[in-house]
Amino acid sequence: MRFLIFPIIAFALLMSTTIVAEDASMDQPRTAGSTWRGSRVWIGPDWWANPLTDWRIRDGVVHAAAGKDRTLCWLPAEVETDPDSADGQNLDLSVDVAFVPKKGDKSPRPITAGFRIGRRGGIAEYRHALVSATKFFDAGLRSNGRLVLGSITSDESVTIGDASIRLMLNGKRIGQRIALTLSADNGQQTWQIQDTVDLDQVIGGISLLADGPPRAGGSRPAAMCKFANVDLKGSLISSHPDRSFGPILWSQYTRNQNRVRLMVQFAPLGKGNRSKARLCLRGEDNQGDFREVEKQPVEKLSRTAVFTLDDWAGAVDRDYQIRFDWLGQTYRWTGTIRAEPAADEPFQLACFSCDNGYLFPIPAMVGQVSRQDPDMMFFAGDQIYESYGGFGVVRSADTPVAMLDYLRKYYQFGWTWRDLLKDRPSVILPDDHDVFQGNIWGHGGRALPPSDKKNDWAAGGYLMPADWVNAVERTQVGSLPDPAIDKVLPHGIKPYFTDLTYAGIGFAILEDRKFKTGPNAIPASDRPRGDGYDLLGTDQEAFLAQWADDWTGQRVKVALSQTIFCNAATHVGENLKRGRYYHDSGAWPVEARNRAVRILGDGEALSIHGDQHLGVLLRQGVDDFDDAGYAFMVPGTANGFPRAWWPGVDKGQPEPGGDYTGKFRDDAGHPIHILAVGNPQPGSNLLPKTTDPMEIGYRKGSGYGVVDFSPDRRSAKISLYRLGDQEEMFEGFPQTIQIRSRSK
Repeated sequence: MRFLIFPIIAFALLMSTTIVAEDASMDQPRTAGSTWRGSRVWIGPDWWANPLTDWRIRDGVVHAAAGKDRTLCWLPAEVETDPDSADGQNLDLSVDVAFVPKKGDKSPRPITAGFRIGRRGGIAEYRHALVSATKFFDAGLRSNGRLVLGSITSDESVTIGDASIRLMLNGKRIGQRIALTLSADNGQQTWQIQDTVDLDQVIGGISLLADGPPRAGGSRPAAMCKFANVDLKGSLISSHPDRSFGPILWSQYTRNQNRVRLMVQFAPLGKGNRSKARLCLRGEDNQGDFREVEKQPVEKLSRTAVFTLDDWAGAVDRDYQIRFDWLGQTYRWTGTIRAEPAADEPFQLACFSCDNGYLFPIPAMVGQVSRQDPDMMFFAGDQIYESYGGFGVVRSADTPVAMLDYLRKYYQFGWTWRDLLKDRPSVILPDDHDVFQGNIWGHGGRALPPSDKKNDWAAGGYLMPADWVNAVERTQVGSLPDPAIDKVLPHGIKPYFTDLTYAGIGFAILEDRKFKTGPNAIPASDRPRGDGYDLLGTDQEAFLAQWADDWTGQRVKVALSQTIFCNAATHVGENLKRGRYYHDSGAWPVEARNRAVRILGDGEALSIHGDQHLGVLLRQGVDDFDDAGYAFMVPGTANGFPRAWWPGVDKGQPEPGGDYTGKFRDDAGHPIHILAVGNPQPGSNLLPKTTDPMEIGYRKGSGYGVVDFSPDRRSAKISLYRLGDQEEMFEGFPQTIQIRSRSK
């Protein structure tokens, strides 16, 4: 290692960052006022924190709780190069770092502050690499004074005191290699370490790094790092200013006859934020400038603002714009409230469920759906999982911290779909994993009772506090019409089930989890059937019966809920073994299920669901086969825990090309007529291991559904697409079903 001695250099924590120029590289960056001011959790629109709970600004200084893979990712720039470019391309990164030891820790393990560059993942998309990086290159300073540059560590130690140290990473391209120098300057002396590595190692995203011992989400860090004065420049660093995310994150809306409800999701903006969200519209002919029509505050816990527009004519598409003032700048987010399709026009509904996160942001699927341009979107639940984005789950901390953990996960869902959500109505329903439970029997909305078993979901109730659950639900259902009932349940949770009419279709929006009895809360002799216990609950059943009988403005009826009202899966888990546990499906309680299915059948409704990680189209039965309505269940957009429908296969794998359609009784005894099924690949769990996330998702049967209603609303084409961008369908799809449409 080489040492260079410099005169004393005095520097202050000026809190300025370099804002990238809008040209191809950052040879000539310009400096602007930083968003690193004040105190808050969210760092700003140019940064993505892994995880959100471990990074914050305090009095203008970024503080990080050190832990494994803790990074603060710079969104508008990354290291990029053309393989044929000339030698001499360079990069220059620098930052002031300081360490804050954990009080009382007599034998601290070293932590590292510095840079993580070359961040890439299994999908070639910059957002995927933010949370699923499989390749990266670290350069930093350890709290024990050693410099780290990739795989090498300095022999000498930097003298570390209370003041910040300027850390600088410089690189110069030499063919397909790059010569790197990492320097540390404490104001009196400079230390350096050098290495030459393959250029490919540094190509990718750029992050600040606060690396330390592994720890679970929400647990205390070994120590803290502080960062200031970030500068990035050089011809190897490309500029992508369009990648900024926030403070307005996305919008979603519904239209119910003449009322539009639009919700906007924001980043956590800090206690000092007093700005209101402003909704602006073009004229009724969608011409002219935007005119402000309404202001709404940002709700404290969910970070959402909701607008309601009554007497909406909407004969033409009409653009809207959300405006928000933050740190002296006005931010804008623009979308379109579509003209409502007439009841005698084709109508396409795209349906999704269960995103396990490893494909984020699912660019192939999103691109394909964008080309299909559906009229409406339905997300049936599990928009996130506890493991989403890594770093565990915060269940035990206080509500605000647990909410930040949820928001960090849920922001990835919005970032995936926001370009579609802003321009068409959508229905988004939370399910069990959205509220941090592996399964949920809401048991009338009560709190989960104490149990000797860890996370005994089957005891019935909600683990998380009521204010947290209500805030989570608001982020997803806040754009829905008003709830059908105004009631607060025992734990303080509020129902949201409701209905809306759009394009001549009456939608019932159900909660099949919140009122369902916990099987472990009833006598063991009652558990097989659960007769006398709740599924939808008394109030929701009454609402559903009334909805099924009221055809005002409707030609066809559709029920939307989290899971299907039968057990249309026989094999479960990574090894796809035969399983007969059906209590977490809509098949149970049997008597309450039969009442719900009869009501839907009497209303001639098509029901659409998710949850089971399996795509299937079937006809429900109660007393006999085919005496109730059709049901369509879509697989996960990124299946984690796979399921299959392989009746008659008790051991081993099914024979290739097996036909599993026809009339069967599920494990709860219900008569179901399987018309088509989208199983995972037979033997997929036995195939050679792969690290390709798209291949994993494909093998597990990931995908989504589309329902195309005919102009006369008398039939619907049901399509089930496999994961990808080639419009490949599962075998047996599409299917066209007849719907008993009411006349105009």
